[in-house]
Amino acid sequence: MSRILLILAIMLSGCAAIPQHLTEERQNEIRNVAVISLVPENVNFDKIGTISFFNQHTVFDMNGRVASGILSAARARIAKSHPAWAVKSVQYDQAALLAIVESPLGFSATAAKDAFADLARKNNLDAIFVVRAAEDTDNNLREGVNVLFANNPMDASQRLTVRANLNVAITDKQGEVIAEGGVPASLDNVKALDPDAFDLKDKMKNNLRPEVFSKLGVEVVADLTRRINLCFDSLGF
Repeated sequence: MSRILLILAIMLSGCAAIPQHLTEERQNEIRNVAVISLVPENVNFDKIGTISFFNQHTVFDMNGRVASGILSAARARIAKSHPAWAVKSVQYDQAALLAIVESPLGFSATAAKDAFADLARKNNLDAIFVVRAAEDTDNNLREGVNVLFANNPMDASQRLTVRANLNVAITDKQGEVIAEGGVPASLDNVKALDPDAFDLKDKMKNNLRPEVFSKLGVEVVADLTRRINLCFDSLGF
């Protein structure tokens, strides 16, 4: 374990675990809520070669469809499980928020607490549902949504996949995380995607076409909707 990881482990060992479900008392205190997405609109698109030297990376812009898909699914779950809560639409600058909460060592809980408390105060919110898709170095996933196109003819189910290390944190008026739920980057029982249906070519430069990005975008939204619902399942909603 590196020195930094050792220091973090020591620090975290003294911290109370974040509960997965809201207590009844917390739920009774909540009236006004909002959902914000910190998942970037730029989707990572990677061609995975037989060895890492042949890996290729690019991104494509979802032009707001990531946030709209996330917010739509999250608001629907909140409205269904807690119809008395008012789900408010709030204005926020995603890029500015990401710049505040991200640090060279990763997610800054202190900066995030202040930023979310400020957002709650300005919009008269009792709670904020914050959606993130963190980097997952163990599975070679970048922050945000990842579309992986693998050169793996031996396993058709893994040739084209959408993955995101998604989680939903609920913060209170003070910006404290009071509940958190998430899902693994690799989901079980997900229908395999056929690269031929997206007209994907072996050479990545031939896949950088608007029609390819448009088709992949539909799958990205569908995958995010599935993950949001699983996150809310884990939260007990």
